[in-house]
Amino acid sequence: SSDGGRSWTTGARLMGYFSETADVAPNDPMRVYVTAYASGGIPVLLRSDDGGRTVREVTRNFSDAQGIYLAGVDARRPDVLYVRATRGLGTMLLKSEDGGMTLRSIGETRAEMVGFALSDDGDTVWIASTSRAEGILRSVRGGPWTRVGGDVGVQCLRYHAGLLFVPTLHGVPLSTSFFSALSLVAWAMATVMTLTSATSRARVLLAMIWPIALLAAAA
Repeated sequence: SSDGGRSWTTGARLMGYFSETADVAPNDPMRVYVTAYASGGIPVLLRSDDGGRTVREVTRNFSDAQGIYLAGVDARRPDVLYVRATRGLGTMLLKSEDGGMTLRSIGETRAEMVGFALSDDGDTVWIASTSRAEGILRSVRGGPWTRVGGDVGVQCLRYHAGLLFVPTLHGVPLSTSFFSALSLVAWAMATVMTLTSATSRARVLLAMIWPIALLAAAA
């Protein structure tokens, strides 16, 4: 769309891919990045250099990550982009300086990374996870990560006009252990649903009600 969303034209058709996230280089609207999954759930990074009319695959190498999400594109350099890559319960922050052809890990969180922000000059990066213990981390000009924010339930991060905005959980905080345990319960339930008979499923799911209740009480 070139009129604020009132009308749309069709761009490239991503045949054979399940798209996940997309982002546009702020200083080059012709450069578009898309994360997607190929057959078999293989994560891939796609790129367009003509505003989305055509798209090509640039890499499938994400250090054995299970999921990938575009975090941001440098406001001044369209070849510099950041990708969140989930691996286990944690998340890596990957950076590319060649338009996505190669990526390297520049940081990670032990819990799921839910926040990313980049300064207008591209020199400062902030990340945050669901873990209150990890807090908000900052790296300046590729330097070491420093904890700059404390005990808040970060939902996302946003940098604009010299200010870092931090939307947080309101009310009773949920701990990282709660999210981790709940994820394990969800995984176990999904496994039960696929591997056991209907009778066994009912028995096991009923037996799992009490740990879910304990998790809710612990929150």
